[in-house]
Formats: sequence, C-alpha cells, structure tokens
Amino acid sequence: MDTKRDIRDQEELKLRSVPVRISDKDLRDLAEKCGRSGITVQSLFETFVGDLIGGSFYSGSDESSLADQWYERHGFTWMNKEELLPHLLECGSVGTVVEFLEAWDEEAYLKDHPEEADPDDQWVKDGIKEALEGFKREPTEDDIKCVREWIEEFGRLSDGSEEEV
Repeated sequence: MDTKRDIRDQEELKLRSVPVRISDKDLRDLAEKCGRSGITVQSLFETFVGDLIGGSFYSGSDESSLADQWYERHGFTWMNKEELLPHLLECGSVGTVVEFLEAWDEEAYLKDHPEEADPDDQWVKDGIKEALEGFKREPTEDDIKCVREWIEEFGRLSDGSEEEV
C-alpha cells in the first residue's frame, strides 16, 4: 500500500533525494515497522514531510496538524529563535538569505579594499540594515558560518537550482 498522494494536480514534480543518517539497528526497526504497514521507508518519509509542510505528498489536515504538533513539542520553532538564520528566513525566503550573505561578503571586501568603493555600493549597507531590522544583536562569526552552511546545504539538496531562490 503506497500512501503518497500528489495534491498538486498536473504539476510535474522534480523529486529530490536527501541523505538521512540512521543507525543499522534503527533502519532495520524502521523497515520492519513500515513493512508491517505495507509501506516503504521512502513512502513514510515522503508522507511525514508532506504532512509537516503541507507539501506534495500531504495526507490531510489532521495528519498535518499532528506532524506540526510534533515539530512544536520538539522545540524546533523556539530553540534557535534568536539566531540570525531563522530571523532572515522569517523576513523573506532563500533569496533573502542569499542576498544578505552577498551584501555581508561585499561589505567585508570593501572594508579590506576601500579604494574600490564607490557611491553605487550603498546597496550593501542598505541591504544589511534592512535584513537585520528587528534582529536584537550584532551578527557573530558563528551566525555567518551557520548561514553559509545552510546555503551550501540548500544548494547541494537542490542541485544548485536557482528556481527556489
């Protein structure tokens, strides 16, 4: 029994693979649990993620509500609330994060090479100021490292595709 349901009528889906780290024992136990239900491990993951985000393999509002409750109870929504990456994503999208990092890097470059600065570079300061509006502290090196790692992971997972940005 396959539980996947594509709720996007005739939209062609580009499916991605995401590596998951799991121990041999956990994989065996998960495969047995899925097998007892007549589904594959892949279908379980697709359906859970679909329910969590209301995505392509969404099962329904009750399932989505329960997946969201699990996410909330685990603390994912509040544990990093004061960090830069969640702030940037709350303010916009992947594109917002990329634009912020580009401006951040350009500002660092211009500090090291002031002779190359010109009035057209005001977008750098404006972009950083706008992105940080409402952020309660100065970004740290760890904040920027986290943003870089997230962008790199997003790029790997989306095959470098810019269509989501």
